[in-house]
This record gives sequence, structure tokens and C-alpha cells, in this order.
Amino acid sequence: MISTHGPHPIGRASHLLIDQAREGRMVGVEVWFPRSSAEGDPMMYELLPGVGFYGAALAGGVAVANPLPTVIVSHGHMGTRLVYSQLCEALASHGYAVIALDHQGDTMADVLLGGGVDEDTNIVMRVADLQFLLDSTLGRVAGFDHGLTIDENAISALGHSFGAYAIFAWAGTDQGRTMLQSLIALEPYLVRLTSAELERVATTTLIVAGDKDATTPVETNIHPVLPQLQKDKTTALLLSNVGHQGCSDVGMYIEVAPTVPGVPDFVLEFMGTMGDDTTGTAGDPWRPVTEAHIELVRTWLANIGDSELIATVAQRHSGRALL
Repeated sequence: MISTHGPHPIGRASHLLIDQAREGRMVGVEVWFPRSSAEGDPMMYELLPGVGFYGAALAGGVAVANPLPTVIVSHGHMGTRLVYSQLCEALASHGYAVIALDHQGDTMADVLLGGGVDEDTNIVMRVADLQFLLDSTLGRVAGFDHGLTIDENAISALGHSFGAYAIFAWAGTDQGRTMLQSLIALEPYLVRLTSAELERVATTTLIVAGDKDATTPVETNIHPVLPQLQKDKTTALLLSNVGHQGCSDVGMYIEVAPTVPGVPDFVLEFMGTMGDDTTGTAGDPWRPVTEAHIELVRTWLANIGDSELIATVAQRHSGRALL
């Protein structure tokens, strides 16, 4: 789908974790990782049961043996763990373990079926989900047999939209302050962050915003927050002609969904309403926007805190620094 893959074949596996400490709360998890072999079967990304498309990832397999720098991904409001497949696949192909989770109560299915939760409940549950996932990933809680060797000194959290709010809140906890090497906030929803919450964030942070983002505009979600963050630990960028879904698979869905047999008309109609969300203008090419996010995130992970280098990459994609 995109041209930003690295040298590694990509493995992918799905897991369902049960948090016994929270009355058996279920946490769906997807893992992408650099595979030691390119032999294997492709694994479908389902838009609906039995209806979907294939990416570059192969089902399961054995990961490369070295300790893996790791990225934990928190989706946006009404999102899912699979809606950033291109970003996650690309990072895995460059040698990263990428672990994304569903936040029960704030996936599209939850909201459409009447199981959605309010924002106050959502943020508390999300932070607890992230803490549980990290403990499970590191083997501190049993039940997550991912088969990877995790580099505990190279764990970053990536969040989109409400997921960015979640990783900021997580970074302010004892676990977050101790274990997270960096935060990556893409088209973030930060307007609800309080001064007290921001004061607790000491993690080196990348913020990427889009100038065509009508859902979390930079004027309300970035500008008021930046002065409250530690300047020497914060890199903030504004990309031109990027909407709220610039980092997600939405642009690809809009292109691919009409070609997938069995996709219902109501899904196609819903996709059509999101035409402006990737580039700011329906019909504009989505690949350059997605690839810009991938290059920025990959460069950041390899050079955490190097604001000058990241700004140079952003300039190649018609972006600029906000700090």
C-alpha cells in the first residue's frame, strides 16, 4: 500500500487479555513485529467479519532475536487497534515491536451498540488499560505470550486524538514516568488536560498536528498546551494539508472499501462522510500524508529528542516547527 517499509518481514498476531484485577475486563491486543522469516500466510484486516483487505503482515511467525524497542498504541475516540495498520506495519518493518490495544467502551462497535462511556470514565479506563498492557507485556502480569524480547529501556507510547490524551495522562503516573522513554501525540485531543496533569509530564514528547484538522484544531488543542510543557523535552510540528485522520488508515479505507466484495452500502456511505479527514480536502492523495507521519515517527524513535532533525524531516513534508 505504501513505500516506507524497512528491511524486515512483518509478523502480526492477535491476543485477548483479561484483567482479573478489573472484574475480568477484556483488552483486545494486536502485535506487529520484525519477523525472522519471510515465509508465511498473509493475515486479513477485517472491516467486517469475513470482509476486509490484506496488508504486508504475515500471520504469526518468530520475531528477530534481539531486544526490540517497543511502541504502545492507543487509538482515538471510536477507533480500534487496527485502524493504524500502515503505520504499525511500517514501524515493525524497521525493527520495532508495535503493540496496539482496543479500549473497551470507546471503540466504534461499543459506541454504535450503546456501550460507549463518558469522557471522564473513558480516560480512567484507558490509563488503567495502558498500565495493564505494559505490565502484561513485561511479564509482570501473566497471560500475554507474545514471544518477543522487549527492550525495557526503549518503550514509547503513541496516541492519536483521544489516545494522545490517554498517553499524556498515563505519562503522569508513577509507571509512566518510570517506564516511558517518549510520547508521540498525533493530531492530539489535549484540550482537557489540566495544568496539574501537564505538570506531571516529564517524558520527552513529539506532537504532530495538522493545519486542516477540524476535530482537534491546533488553536484549542496545541497552542494552549505548549507553554505548559517542558520546552527542552517537547518537539511540536504542524503539517500542511493534513486533517484529523492523517495518521490513520481512513484515507486507504475510502480508496479500498469500494473494491472489497461484500462491504455494505452503509459502510461506504459512512466512509464517504470522512473524505476531508485525511488531507483536509476530499479526493486529495492520502499516501503522502500517511507516509509523512510514518517518516516522522520512525525518525523520532531513532533520534528521540532531536528537535532539529525532526523539524528538517517535517519541512520535507510541508511542515514546520511550533516551538
